[in-house]
Order: sequence, then C-alpha cells, then structure tokens
Amino acid sequence: MVIEPAAAKVQGERKLKVKECLQQLEQRRQKYIDLERQLKETGQDQVSTTDQDARQLLIRGDIAEVAYNAQTTVDSKHNLVIDTKVINTTDRKILSTMGLQAKEILNKESFDLLADKGYHNGEELLKCDLINIKTYVAPQENISGNKIPTPEYQGDKFRYSSQEDCYTCPEGQTLRSNGRWYKKFYRTHISLVKQYKTKACRECPKRCWCTSSPIERGRWIERSQYQDSVDANNLRVRNEKEKYRLRQTMSEHPFGVVKRQWGYDHVMMKGLQKTDSEISLIFLCYNMKRVMNIMGINGILKAIKAFSQCLSPFLSCFSHIFTVYTSYYFQLNPISQKRAFTIQCSRI
Repeated sequence: MVIEPAAAKVQGERKLKVKECLQQLEQRRQKYIDLERQLKETGQDQVSTTDQDARQLLIRGDIAEVAYNAQTTVDSKHNLVIDTKVINTTDRKILSTMGLQAKEILNKESFDLLADKGYHNGEELLKCDLINIKTYVAPQENISGNKIPTPEYQGDKFRYSSQEDCYTCPEGQTLRSNGRWYKKFYRTHISLVKQYKTKACRECPKRCWCTSSPIERGRWIERSQYQDSVDANNLRVRNEKEKYRLRQTMSEHPFGVVKRQWGYDHVMMKGLQKTDSEISLIFLCYNMKRVMNIMGINGILKAIKAFSQCLSPFLSCFSHIFTVYTSYYFQLNPISQKRAFTIQCSRI
C-alpha cells in the first residue's frame, strides 16, 4: 500500500498533536498527584489552586464557593464596626474569639453578644460564659437521624434535674445515665455526651408518638458537656425575643452598606493576611462615613481640633527630642552632616 506524501504529512501532524495532548494530560495528572500528596502531608481536606489560603465554604443552603469568611463586631448604639477578622472556616468556632477581642477593645468587664444560629456551638458558648460575656445565639434546628413523630415529645419537653442528673419525660418517666461520657463526632470536632434512657419506653402506650427507634432501644436523650451554657443561652433567646431581633439591625447594617450600596462584594487581594487587611480598610471607610452621618462635618472638625490640641504637647516634645537627636547624630557623623548640607544647598 502506497501512502501519498500529503497523506503521510497529515498523519505525521496528527501523531504529533496526539503526542502533545498526551504530554499535557500527563502533566495534569502529575499536578493532581502533587496536590494529593500535599493534602496528605498537611492533613487538610481541601486545597485551592488559585489562592492557597481560600477554602470552599457554604454560602447559603447547599451553595458553596471558594471564598473567605469576613467577621465583624458592631456596637448597638451607632452601628460602628468595633473589630474585623477574616477566616477561612465557618462561623462555628469564632464566637469567643471575636467576643474577647471586642471586650479588650471596649475595655468592658461584660456585655451582651448577639449572633445568628451559625455561631451556635456549645464549646464557644461556654468560653463566652467564662469570660463574662452574655450570649444571645439562635439555637440550630434539632438534627437527628430518628425523627420525633410529634412536637409534644421534642427534646426540650424533657425536664432535666441537675441534683439527680436525670431527665423526666412528658409521661413522667425518669431517664437516667450510666455515668459514662461518649465521644460524638461532628465533622472535625469531637464533643463528649451522656446518654439518658429508661426501660419504661418498651411498654409505654405513647411510644409511637415519642420515637421511631426500635423497641429494644427506646427513646434516649443526649446531654453534652456544654449543655448548661447551651440551655442558658437558649433560654435567654426565648425569653428576650425583642432583644435578639436587634441583631439584624446591628450586624447586617455594615454588610448591607458595603455590599449593596457600595457594590463591594468581592476582594481584590489573595492570601489570608492581605485579605484581612483589605477588609479592615473597607470597614474603616464605613466607620468614617458612619461618623460623618452621625456627627456631621462640623462636629468631626471640632473633634479633630480638640484631639490635635490634646496631642500638641506630645508632638512638641517629640519634635524637641528629634531635633536634639538629629544634631547629636550629625556631630558624630561628619559625612552625614556634609551630605545634609549639600542637599540643603541643592534645594536652595
């Protein structure tokens, strides 16, 4: 079979193109192998190829994006941003950190901290209690593998006795624990829980209304090691609903202005530290604009003038120290003195 020169040329080009494609696929395969090795070495569960510090986060519902999570604390009187922080994780482990930073900035012994249900975490609520911060965090919906058939037998209908360390169900039966703590895993977090049960579930006439678990198992209640702080927080939210509703007018206001009015819904920088600085700058601009709206231009000018008068003694003292040091430095360094004299003459 004789192959024409033109056909041979086309076939050769095709082989060359296939070879190039195979090389590109091999390079891509090696790239993913390196990324897999990086995940194993660092112990992380994800890596971003465009920004090493960014992570895939749930934005709302099941919608996820590779992004950062901007945190702010806002005062209730003027809606001024007290502090900002950028993280690459969810809100679950940041409540006490932001509360402690706000406490140090405000120099207050205690204050009330309002947050949405994304911050509801027993460990964080306990940490806030220990540093004298009263939390108002909306409780999350009760997620369980075994759905409770009727609302009358939800977990909050079971009364707990701290003296006897037991629960009483709506039918008056007592649920007790064996005293052991069990590890409960939530993604990467581990908490300790006790389990409370009663054998009366097997013969209870209301059992089908209370649980859908097998007869030999019955209904059981889990109590976390942080449950006291969780119960205290949830009780405050239920009893002071009007106060908790203020959260939307406080924390959402700065984000509404920055994202909706100013159109600032993306960051320009890459890296956690640089993004943190960018967010700090944008909310500094928000605070300046907010102060202008509250005090007015004349009020700001008066405040700046009063502030400069307070600083004038310190500035004059600094100027005197700088002058003395400069003259002393030039005496010890004749070359620098000659250079300064030359620069002064050139300016003249």
